[in-house]
Amino acid sequence: MMWEPHIVNDIVIHRKANNLLTTICQIWLNTTKSIEIVVFMNISTKGRYGTKLVLDIAANSDQGPVLIKDVSKRLGLSEKYLGQLALMLKNAGLLRSLRGARGGYLLSKPAGEINFCDIVECLEGPICLSDKSDDCAANIIWDEIAEWMKDRMRAVTLAELAEIQKEMSQKFAYII
Repeated sequence: MMWEPHIVNDIVIHRKANNLLTTICQIWLNTTKSIEIVVFMNISTKGRYGTKLVLDIAANSDQGPVLIKDVSKRLGLSEKYLGQLALMLKNAGLLRSLRGARGGYLLSKPAGEINFCDIVECLEGPICLSDKSDDCAANIIWDEIAEWMKDRMRAVTLAELAEIQKEMSQKFAYII
């Protein structure tokens, strides 16, 4: 599939993107006309599954450390892959592990002190929308949008995400 160039504020943009960034840019630019901003930005399985892992640990650690094999069963994801992600999160100081018969993973601090940006940047690396090796005036705008995204992600705590997840689970629960 060929991606046609789009012109936004006299800037030609040739990269593909997801709808989230387009929406963010529309809000950020505070415009009423429809804009199509196209940029490459994907959160990999590391970011998506790692967030699910941390949310599951937050939701299930009230009775003690959470085992990766239990998270794997609940989420239907690879135990080995979740183990690798848990180690990355532990090394970043977001999780802690306990050894032994009653071992497993716990949050390293209260869920209200961990933000969404901490989790994503731990697993994905720094959020950056521009190519730093390219001298392009548009990079100034991309950097501002990336900062806005990081600020928004920092404003959402793991406790808030866990509450949203709980509400979503209850919304779709079937009682027979």
